[in-house]
Amino acid sequence: LGPYAEVPLSEMWRLQLSAGLALGLMDSEFAVNETVSIGSGQPQSHSAKNTETDLLWGAYADARIAWQLSGHISAFAGAQFQYLEDFNQHAGGEEVEIELGEAFFLLIGVSANF
Repeated sequence: LGPYAEVPLSEMWRLQLSAGLALGLMDSEFAVNETVSIGSGQPQSHSAKNTETDLLWGAYADARIAWQLSGHISAFAGAQFQYLEDFNQHAGGEEVEIELGEAFFLLIGVSANF
């Protein structure tokens, strides 16, 4: 979700730039199963489970170069950088953290305009 700009470089080539808000949906189930045995005593078991759904916020930036193949078809190549916040979840006194952090994507494809 963000602004988009297209800069013509020639009749057949153009530069496409965009940046904005990135959203991620995390749907997670975290389960803890522990069995502790001390000395010759009876083993003690503990289980806990937590299911959580959360919307994660971040940002992205994208740059592409496009080549116009015909009036409605173009091919493109580029790169995208994306950042999403970390996700934390608790169950049975334990915590897990998923560090989504930064991702870099290489893009290649064909687009059609109608």
